[in-house]
Amino acid sequence: MEIITERLTLRPIKYKDVANLHKILSQQSTRRFNDYEQGITNTELRAWIQWDIEQYIQQKGIRLAIINDDKQFIGTIGIQFTSRFDAFMVSFELDENYRGYRYMQEALSALQIYSKEIEWLRCKNWKAKIHIENIAAINTVIKCGFRTYFHRSNKCYLVYKF
Repeated sequence: MEIITERLTLRPIKYKDVANLHKILSQQSTRRFNDYEQGITNTELRAWIQWDIEQYIQQKGIRLAIINDDKQFIGTIGIQFTSRFDAFMVSFELDENYRGYRYMQEALSALQIYSKEIEWLRCKNWKAKIHIENIAAINTVIKCGFRTYFHRSNKCYLVYKF
């Protein structure tokens, strides 16, 4: 399964992506806005990818590698069901060298369109938990039709609903 856009190919994450994904997740600008500020090991990352694969098999989510038109791994985007929010939560990370070019907006829009073709993803309850200072991510989800749903100031997160 692949989703192809004008500039990107989105494909399921694989174990071979560990090194490239680790590089992105180790970037200070990525760690600052994610749940793993202290970093993540390759072993933890392999377990995370295994979990993503299992979620896809169980029809509870999907994580896709984002490959640009130069065949470079530049990030991931995923959607996973979370019972805590009773919703599918969107998450993404993009290599800092590729930010500002609307790649993530293109990837999220493509995932939204693709989800209409998959019954278990075809839902109206998508959310994205975003750090309040991550203006680029906030702008990305707003441009893709999300709106502010919940603000939790003590954790500095906004939740957007599509």
